[in-house]
Amino acid sequence: MMRLPPPADPRVEVILFSGDSLVLGPFEVFRSLLHRYMLMHYFLVGFFLTLLDTRVGLPRSGFNDRAVIVALSIIGALVLLLAVTVALDLIARYRGRVLRVLASPVLAAISLFGVAVGDLAEFLILGYRTSLARSAVLFVFYYMLVEMLAHIVMLVMMPRILRDLRSDGTTHASEPMLPLPTAVPDVVEIGGQSFPTRDLVRITAEGNYLRVQTVRERLFLPGPFGRVVDRLPERLGVRVSRSDWVALRDVQTLRRQGGETFLELKDGVLVKVANTRQKMVLSLVDAARATAED
Repeated sequence: MMRLPPPADPRVEVILFSGDSLVLGPFEVFRSLLHRYMLMHYFLVGFFLTLLDTRVGLPRSGFNDRAVIVALSIIGALVLLLAVTVALDLIARYRGRVLRVLASPVLAAISLFGVAVGDLAEFLILGYRTSLARSAVLFVFYYMLVEMLAHIVMLVMMPRILRDLRSDGTTHASEPMLPLPTAVPDVVEIGGQSFPTRDLVRITAEGNYLRVQTVRERLFLPGPFGRVVDRLPERLGVRVSRSDWVALRDVQTLRRQGGETFLELKDGVLVKVANTRQKMVLSLVDAARATAED
């Protein structure tokens, strides 16, 4: 797969139904959807749906009328999707950390809205009032189509789109996520105790407790894991699985063994990265290395 320059300020992680994920920077989702490569895909999908003519049981209509109805349906769905991406980006900016978004519920809502817009356009242009059963069948069909296209775009087209967006300098020059400081704080608090950030190495969940490893000691402190880890500065470390967090500065290298990905820490310990988080972890590790080199 094409190696991408990491986003300067990771903001949204999009997780597909398959578990594949991609971390994007400020407004990269919005800009990607309006990229010239994507505009070509919208045209091809519209042409395919116009030729398909899914109005079973209704009088046939001309190609031009079908093209207008399909175009309005796609435009309506796209406008809603763009609005959702802007809202998610603003929420992530307000929270000051990467916002993890499951794509499937969003795609389902977009598909439902597109069908509704198409039904309305069909009524206004052709005078046909569609049945609820037909709309439900169209929704299922369009949702499956959109899921398939989302996977193709995310895994095949998005690397090229993001390389194009990130190579023009606009992403790296964009404003930072405001709640994130320009530097990691000197001290963080975990389980009621304060630790120098430069000493923190790894946090592992063990039941309701945490095993906190620093360069000097290992402690068992109260959890829960998610609440503690989510409060840590985003630039300090990365959550590699449901029960493991590691400090970015302590990552020595990435290793791949038998289809699995591991982070090798400076003490030689290998920490497994969950399959659904591999792309995000790689992006953040690369960003941390680039910052260290600068």
